[in-house]
Amino acid sequence: MRKIKLLVLIVILNLFLIGNLFAQISYGGKPISFDKKISVILQKSLPTVTMDPVNVSLLEAEDLENEHNKEIPWRFGQNLEVNYSLGNSGQWEYLPNGDKLWRLRIYSQGAYTLNFGFSKYILPTGATFFLYNENHSEVLGSFTSENNSASQQFATTLIQGDAVTLEYYEPADVSFSGEITIDRVTHGYRNIFDFATKGFGGAGSCQRNVACSPDSVGWSNQIRSVCMLVVGGSGFCTGALINNTANDATPYVLTANHCSTSNDFAQWVFWFNWQSATCTNPGTSPAHDQVTTSGSVLKSRNGGSDFCLVQMNQTPPCTFNPYYSGWSRSTTPATSACGIHHPSADIKKISLSTQSAISASYSGVDSWQILWGVQCTEPGSSGSPIYDQDHRIIGQLYGGPSACGLAQSSMNDYYGKVATSWAGGGTSATRLSDWLDPSGIAPVFIDGYDPCGAPPVALDAQLYTITEPINFYCSVQSISTNVVIRNAGSDVLTSLSVSYNIDGGTSVTQNWTGSLTNGQTAAITFPAITLTMGSHSFNAYCSTPNGGTDLNTSNDSLSKSFLVSSGASLPFQEDFESTAFPPANWLINNPDGGITWARINSSGNGASTASASMNFYDYDVTGQLDELITPALYFSASTNILMTFNVAYRQYQNEPDQLQIFISTDCGVTFNPVAIYNKAGPTLATTTASTNSFTPNNANQWRMDTLDLSAYAGNSIKIKFVSTNQYGNNLYIDDINIQFLTASNNNLTEKEQYRIYPNPSKGFVTVENTDLKNVTIVIKDITGRYLYNITLIDKYNHLDLSDLSDGLYFISIINNNKQSTIPITILR
Repeated sequence: MRKIKLLVLIVILNLFLIGNLFAQISYGGKPISFDKKISVILQKSLPTVTMDPVNVSLLEAEDLENEHNKEIPWRFGQNLEVNYSLGNSGQWEYLPNGDKLWRLRIYSQGAYTLNFGFSKYILPTGATFFLYNENHSEVLGSFTSENNSASQQFATTLIQGDAVTLEYYEPADVSFSGEITIDRVTHGYRNIFDFATKGFGGAGSCQRNVACSPDSVGWSNQIRSVCMLVVGGSGFCTGALINNTANDATPYVLTANHCSTSNDFAQWVFWFNWQSATCTNPGTSPAHDQVTTSGSVLKSRNGGSDFCLVQMNQTPPCTFNPYYSGWSRSTTPATSACGIHHPSADIKKISLSTQSAISASYSGVDSWQILWGVQCTEPGSSGSPIYDQDHRIIGQLYGGPSACGLAQSSMNDYYGKVATSWAGGGTSATRLSDWLDPSGIAPVFIDGYDPCGAPPVALDAQLYTITEPINFYCSVQSISTNVVIRNAGSDVLTSLSVSYNIDGGTSVTQNWTGSLTNGQTAAITFPAITLTMGSHSFNAYCSTPNGGTDLNTSNDSLSKSFLVSSGASLPFQEDFESTAFPPANWLINNPDGGITWARINSSGNGASTASASMNFYDYDVTGQLDELITPALYFSASTNILMTFNVAYRQYQNEPDQLQIFISTDCGVTFNPVAIYNKAGPTLATTTASTNSFTPNNANQWRMDTLDLSAYAGNSIKIKFVSTNQYGNNLYIDDINIQFLTASNNNLTEKEQYRIYPNPSKGFVTVENTDLKNVTIVIKDITGRYLYNITLIDKYNHLDLSDLSDGLYFISIINNNKQSTIPITILR
């Protein structure tokens, strides 16, 4: 008996003293059954459960249809639902000292890999759990009570082979009996570790490994941040560790919302550093399970920008060489970009863009459009980060047409904006701000964090971020400038001199005192200043920490450009012809993250080829409001300000889909609650109802509506178009024109005024007839040739001149033998 007890003790010690074979965060050792002296007293045959056959041909046919679809995870396996537990499956064996061992073999014919999900995983201290394949070439574990989680769930990474043994060891003196229940077996029908099948080495030929120079130069930290995710048990996406303002290595991972549809966050598995050490692909797959962890908790997600933020159950240790990427929520497009990803479940790749990002909407997702040169993305890249020129995450991959070998016009992709995700749907469960800004300092950007880098110097004060001024002010106003300092040194920071200047002028200094330990931050507010019009640079810097010398001056200063403008001057026109959407300086507010305003290519009015649209036809969440907001516009003190826009809407049956327009005079902070335009259902409709999805196909399905904005003369304003969905049919707006109108009287009396707008026009003109009766309009070209002779019958007369070529024409207003002529330009 003593000999057996001693033998078991030696095996237990081996769990801690022998280097672990593989490391999905696990705790070393080897299975007890591997010990020759123990194996002789164990049963030779194991109970085996054989999984139902998998229809690989059907799965491969489905995969072929989705070969280029980046809006779903890249599938490698078929999930098989099971219910195997310590109590209903497998075999228990008792060791002579009272300890016990449970084993179960699971076989799925033809599987390249097997991986498992556990609906129950609760282990007592001292117990161990392993998984291994038939020839013991791959072993996962030991997993212990350290792997317990609040969800009581667990998952494992992929093991090569079609048969895996699960082994659980429980000492006799544990405080409670462990519980393990397997609820999912994933049959890997795609061999991601073999060149011969899609997976390792399966990415397109244009893709570049992250070790390739010069592509990867300067991006080593960001490469450390990116990981591959096993989601839903059977699919792959990409994500990245992302920093927060506390710089505390909270293990947040940012990925795509469309990767999270299975809602099995507790069973997600994260692969770090699955990459080649050389520019060329290695002959065999690099190890994937040396740096793997499992389990996470959902923090927030939103479909409006397709983001998903999870917190891993375990913090990656320094052996993983982790890096937490910085981020930017700036709305200014990046001047260049870098994507790091796992295309087609291949080893990590890098893609570069030398062109500026474009603000765009893609399938309703507020995105940055990235224009690629040579490299691109593929399915499996979903959720991967896109970095700006300052190495900060600005979005995560939603989708796009790019693929190796396509024409340059198709080499682009769309990344959901961090700028939009910041506020998301307005709650902690639908936005990033609560999680990425625990310090509450609301920075526009932060840099990355290396939790395992060189230790900090003793005295190092950092000018961390500038929170005020913001990028743009639409009027001259008084503001209090704000900066945030951070202690980046090891000594406690107790005093600091903080200064700023504007445009290199006289510096303003404030002496701060307090107590900050390493990584802590403090906000500093300067006295109020009055802004002046124009473009400016705000320059802040800090010095003399604790009255001494800063040992790292590289982080002592920051600059920020900002613009003070009363807004765009009139005339203002927006025809939505540019592919960027929303247009420059416009905003979309999409509270529920669902369908929202989008640019439609084929629904323009007249000579136009595009318009802004709300898809009420497919929007089954009634009552939802979506907002499209103009840039700031400056109306001088002149009166007679008119706005026209074209609208097209068809009811489905009798649903009252609604369009309203509101005005803000405080730069969009608040909007007057009384709408200046309010039409719904039949009053909004421009054509007859139909149960078919509406796309206007002729000019008769459009209407030009006119609004008098003269009451806002002398103000800077923003205009908000608000749609309210009632699950009816589609709405379109186009050709928004705002301009000052000056009456052209000639020999008509001042009382007998008329107005003609817009001018220039794209072919649709309104003639406003104020008091005149018996009025005739004659339109001539520059040769004097008569083109039209029209009698006015309404106050607002909308003329369709779309058949006229671009050029100069003359409109004559004739009333009681009096005449006035005004030139008008048709310009598309």
